[in-house]
Amino acid sequence: MHHPERGWQIWLMPAPQAPALHSQWAELQHCYIWLLQQQQQFSCLQQDPPLIVPALSLNEAETSCNSVETTKYHRGRPRARIHTLELRRPDESTNQILTEPKELNPQLKAEMTITKIPQEQITVSELIQFPAQIQLGELNAHVYPLGLEETNIQRLCALEVTENIEHPAYLDIALYYAAEDNWQARQVYLVEQLNLQGQFVKYLMLLGVPSQLQAHYCIQHWLSHHQRQAAAIKSLAWSVISIRFMQLELFSTAYLQQAETVWTKPDYHPFIPAQFIQKQKFISFKEAAANFSTPVLLLQEHQKIRVIHGEKRISLAEDELAYPYILLQRDKQLNWQNIHNIILTMPQPIRVLELYREVQAQMIE
Repeated sequence: MHHPERGWQIWLMPAPQAPALHSQWAELQHCYIWLLQQQQQFSCLQQDPPLIVPALSLNEAETSCNSVETTKYHRGRPRARIHTLELRRPDESTNQILTEPKELNPQLKAEMTITKIPQEQITVSELIQFPAQIQLGELNAHVYPLGLEETNIQRLCALEVTENIEHPAYLDIALYYAAEDNWQARQVYLVEQLNLQGQFVKYLMLLGVPSQLQAHYCIQHWLSHHQRQAAAIKSLAWSVISIRFMQLELFSTAYLQQAETVWTKPDYHPFIPAQFIQKQKFISFKEAAANFSTPVLLLQEHQKIRVIHGEKRISLAEDELAYPYILLQRDKQLNWQNIHNIILTMPQPIRVLELYREVQAQMIE
């Protein structure tokens, strides 16, 4: 990609269905260096086999002593005009027969040598010595190796907070472990995990991965092993989340407001913990049918978050930990009376997205 002011940016998808990586905006040569670094790390760009060009015999090469003009065509149109080289025969007056070619200049000989492309390196499974515990900020966590054999995820392990503190029920913690690595300096990847029916299960906090591609491999394995799916993947610094992950309200706020989005599924809505909302609907009207992907429409006023639309969605299951949601803020232009007036103008049963769009339209007017 090219931007007239910011320069160039290269995008790379290192594996099928993997999240795309991209360079910083810079000059093209710097972006190309970044691309070579990714290739060195992931070997994701296919390479052509070595080119083998058979040498022509002297008779085949000396097809003509005259210059013959040849036209090269590309898709039916003249592309370029090239001239065959005029080859000179050895002086016929001399009967000297060349039996051995003259030794080539070493530099020229090196240039003419076809470089062989090295074979793709095969990573051998290594025996990793996981520690029994690891420090998570001021807390200790037990390390549980997963016994994985795949070379790209065999360093993945699960963590569980120990001592007298109960591990948070809303959070899985995993670490891509390397003994010599300062994992705290790397981005933390946070995942909203859903079960196969689309209900929120818990967050996943993945530590220590060196790249988005490695995060993709680890998250993909974790979800597959636990028979889950991801709603979204975000990232932020360990310094931000390290003092918040043990409290749901602080963790959720950091996830929603400070984390950078890496990937979301189509038609994504973020999840809000069920304990944060007052589930009783404030205005009574008939709602359309809902499923687990249907968001609840909420209104925040002061410190309370109330349901505008979502009675049928909430009634699908009693023990859900979080719901997909759309949040509106109460102000001078939007209050319960305005919402009630809008509902009166709409045919029932009312779909949540239709109500949301109608409220947005009224606010713009």
